Amino acid sequence: MLPPLATSVISVIAICLSIASFALGLANFFRDRGRVKAMCRFTTGYDGDDPHLLASVVNSGRRPVVLRMWGGTDKAGVWGGTMLKSAEGGHRLGEHERLDLTITAQEVLHFVPDGEDIIYANLWFEDTLGRRHQMKGAKAAIRELMSPAGTGS
Repeated sequence: MLPPLATSVISVIAICLSIASFALGLANFFRDRGRVKAMCRFTTGYDGDDPHLLASVVNSGRRPVVLRMWGGTDKAGVWGGTMLKSAEGGHRLGEHERLDLTITAQEVLHFVPDGEDIIYANLWFEDTLGRRHQMKGAKAAIRELMSPAGTGS
């Protein structure tokens, strides 16, 4: 038979271990998913290239993510998009994989099926679950591209 103090110590140790195990399982649960980070920046052309936007998207999570399209919305909220690898169902990004796109001033002006042209004010990537991942820095990059110093005006 164990003394009462030893029994209390063993039960406290067991509770601490079970709390630590629960915390570790919870941390793994939140880490074990796809996590998308998207960014955009303006770059001037070199060697005769026109100025354009460089858009990058990275899957910084552990699970694969399939990106369906990239697109944008104008100031009124009207959106348009361009499919990524539509024959294959989208572009698959594995763990820590990256996709880089070059977006020209002509692509920032998008024709929507209703017959109107829209000028994107913000850009995003959309995955197969319908979640839109906003591109960080896109608004400023579009303004710079479409300014008279850029090429869009």
